[in-house]
Amino acid sequence: MQQNRIRQQDVEQLLKLSLLSQPGYLQLLEKKLSRLLACKPAGTTLCKSYHDVLLFIYVYAPGKKIKTLAEEALLQVKEQVASVMKSARYNDQLSLSGSGIAGSMLTCQFSLPITEWLLKKFPGSIHMHSASGDAVAGGVILHQLFPRVEYYYTTQGKMTLQKRIESVTAKHRSLPQLVNAFRHSIANESTREILFDCLQVFTSWKLDDPVFNRSFISGVSLPVFYHKKIIKQVDLAAVLTRPLPQKILLSSQQSNHLLDVAKASLAFYSRETEPITLASVRQVKLFACRRGLSIALYGIKPGRRLSLESYIGYMVFKNNIPVAYGGGWIFADRCKIGLNIYPPFRKGESALLFAEVLRLYQRLYGVQRFVVKPYQFGKDNKEGLKSAAFWFYYKLGFRPQDKAIAALAAAEWESGKRSGIELLKKFTGSNLELSLKPMLQKDVDPEHISRMITRMILQKFKGDRMLALETCSSLLRNQLQLKDASPYEPHFSELSLLISLVPGIDKWTIAEKRKLLQLIKAKAHSDDAYIGQIKKCEKLLASIYEVLQK
Repeated sequence: MQQNRIRQQDVEQLLKLSLLSQPGYLQLLEKKLSRLLACKPAGTTLCKSYHDVLLFIYVYAPGKKIKTLAEEALLQVKEQVASVMKSARYNDQLSLSGSGIAGSMLTCQFSLPITEWLLKKFPGSIHMHSASGDAVAGGVILHQLFPRVEYYYTTQGKMTLQKRIESVTAKHRSLPQLVNAFRHSIANESTREILFDCLQVFTSWKLDDPVFNRSFISGVSLPVFYHKKIIKQVDLAAVLTRPLPQKILLSSQQSNHLLDVAKASLAFYSRETEPITLASVRQVKLFACRRGLSIALYGIKPGRRLSLESYIGYMVFKNNIPVAYGGGWIFADRCKIGLNIYPPFRKGESALLFAEVLRLYQRLYGVQRFVVKPYQFGKDNKEGLKSAAFWFYYKLGFRPQDKAIAALAAAEWESGKRSGIELLKKFTGSNLELSLKPMLQKDVDPEHISRMITRMILQKFKGDRMLALETCSSLLRNQLQLKDASPYEPHFSELSLLISLVPGIDKWTIAEKRKLLQLIKAKAHSDDAYIGQIKKCEKLLASIYEVLQK
């Protein structure tokens, strides 16, 4: 009798077959997929795991036939989800909520910029689910957003925050009207976002768009690579000798699409990153790497960029499907970096994927030192400990900066034993570092610079920030003989605090001062320009290093 229900063992067998490379496995995988096309998953929980295995096969398909079968199976999953969403099976609908599968519902607390983007991009599919912020504090915020004569509903009586919002907005229009109130009542962009977060607004998104769902989302169409074998180990040194990956010339439409895909892809997992949430579409770039990999880069728009570092985000595509994301905080030749691979793709070519990211940052931005913070491999991160992420970085050549922890890790590596959780926790007592150039100066963490600037303001200006900014800005304008710094704000004022730490700038040569002025102009122009210019400011970097050593 023909099986008509997909069971857990079927999904496990399917995944196992997709990871094989022995002779004959292609026929077995094709046969298994073809048979499962005649079946349905037994329950929504299994439907989700089956969906994710299909996604993995679609991305890492060994041939066109397998890829087509995986796509057909994903379409069947979509139909099954649609059937559930049309039914009265509330528990099944709840189980699918947050899965990101085509046709399901996604409910999450998004930032104000992402909420605005959702309302603009998918106006008929977005509504406010709830608002769980403090009713009193939320009422105070609402009182600032709406005409004050409406104080009865914004501040009076005992109402939940959600009830207050519903009372001052039209039915089914609560979210767009609330967002419009923020936009028109509060001028400062950052303040708007902070206050919106305080309301803890949860937004529901019906994933009824044919592309913008986890099942079928895709970036810019590039040639497909078929995997006869999945590469688990990689020679990072060999990868880093390769030249800059090919840059893809993007149309305006493609740049916008890559940004939309990045925002949506993160939203499906209830995540956001600043370079994508606050991206400038003009800063979107795409590079084609090997084996179907491509990497999109995202830069933060003017006015929201970081003060010292340049935060460049990335999203990795495998055969045009987003499979991972992260970002690099670049300062001179240093880059703090992190990697997050989406769950369905963690059994794929993770090491090669990250190696290509490192190659791109090295070749494009001149990075010579990569640093991984402890959160990435387990500090306050159970998932990082459970997956033993420390060893993922270690195998690629990253080593603890702390000498004692480095010795402990080396001994554990030599033992060949499986590391326990307690030992992995000890490893989180140090950053991991990969130095590409011998004899680099000791690592200069911008966090240490920031700490020193705060101490300077407290000691020299008794904590008066306005006085510190005015004094340091005025001094720097005189030193650089600059009449008007307003075109370069807010970066001029903030960098003046950094530069005030450096003694003897008056004695610098004209050429050295000119480099400093060009650095400030570059920061106001773009992060790419700033990254390139700061490496030319050898005198400034050497002076900062000396100050930090004292």
